[in-house]
Amino acid sequence: MNTNSSNGLVYAGLTDALNENLRLQNEYDFVATDVKPYNRKNLSFQFLPSYSDFVEDGNKLFPMAKCPSIAVMFCIDKSSQESEKFKQMDIFTRFTDISYRQTSDELEIFAIDFGEDADSAAQVFTNVMISVYGYSGNETCDCKTWKEGKRKNNDEVITKQSNVTQKASVEKTPKTGFILGLFSVLLFWIPFLTLPIPICGLVFSTKELQQKSNALSRAGQIMSILGLMLGILMIILLMDNTNNN
Repeated sequence: MNTNSSNGLVYAGLTDALNENLRLQNEYDFVATDVKPYNRKNLSFQFLPSYSDFVEDGNKLFPMAKCPSIAVMFCIDKSSQESEKFKQMDIFTRFTDISYRQTSDELEIFAIDFGEDADSAAQVFTNVMISVYGYSGNETCDCKTWKEGKRKNNDEVITKQSNVTQKASVEKTPKTGFILGLFSVLLFWIPFLTLPIPICGLVFSTKELQQKSNALSRAGQIMSILGLMLGILMIILLMDNTNNN
């Protein structure tokens, strides 16, 4: 990490990665930046376009958001210490609770729209990692920005958006399987989520792939299988530990 007197403590390279995300949004249909802190297993976060429909109800994350813009989602176990610490932060009041838009009853999901302010996004994220997840400030993180699809030229995009009488519409890419697959890998260690989430993720992603092949559903299928294997392994280890005791 490095310190800047005007922006505070920020993960090295994170601001650059988020600025690259904003730039790519003008060229591609979907862009995301995965951030995984080192020295902490099963903990990763994702920055998304604020206007994306990356939630299970099919609506936009922030309906009034414009392109380009960036948002981050935090998924936290309701009964965890992290949840209490997060709610005590001053910045918490700026987050939007989108838990009701997901199917999980055990997770709290909060999102915040930073618009085009990559500096603030990086600073707030770093602050949450230190205040909520107990990071010391000496760790580094791995930032990976990925993109999907190819956006047509701006004139065509604007024309399609403004022509409300046009019958043709852009087909939405199913993302439920991907979301469940991601959760199955991140939350396999929670006993009551070990099997339901990856099984549902596998069912949704397989069904989505049968309808139309796409990278998100394929990734969701792979992660669901991995999450299911990890969950079964976790159950075996718990049973073995119980028998030994």
